[in-house]
Amino acid sequence: MCNRKKRGYIVGQIKAIDYVVEKDWSNALFFLASGVKVKGLDKNSKQGDRKAIEIFRDLGYENILKDEFQFKRVKDPKKKIIIDAKNMPDAVPILSVLAAASNTETEVINIKRLKLKESDRVKSTVEMLNNLGVDVNLREESFSLVE
Repeated sequence: MCNRKKRGYIVGQIKAIDYVVEKDWSNALFFLASGVKVKGLDKNSKQGDRKAIEIFRDLGYENILKDEFQFKRVKDPKKKIIIDAKNMPDAVPILSVLAAASNTETEVINIKRLKLKESDRVKSTVEMLNNLGVDVNLREESFSLVE
């Protein structure tokens, strides 16, 4: 705590408050894709990666719990899906693997931002998919999984 005086005012005082930091959806997605029950995720979160659960549904997965999250494959996936990476770049690697495992024709669009993260997520995701035996067609603004 700093108690310096400046023109008659006390500046720099720090006041402790309680603050809850919500759970991170991008990290939770790896567990959710594995079928693990995850507690404490905010269903109304403003985090972009929360939208990944829509892709889970397109791939045939549904949340089987009421107040928590645990996904189970309960129906066939859609024949073709589009993953828009614009507002959920951290979700692209796990969603790409999940889509490849579902044998679903998949296109990932708006990938430019993925190249600017801590690492080039486009390059690492494509390499990972290739190592798993998945052919990938890489373009400037998108990539698709080739069957």
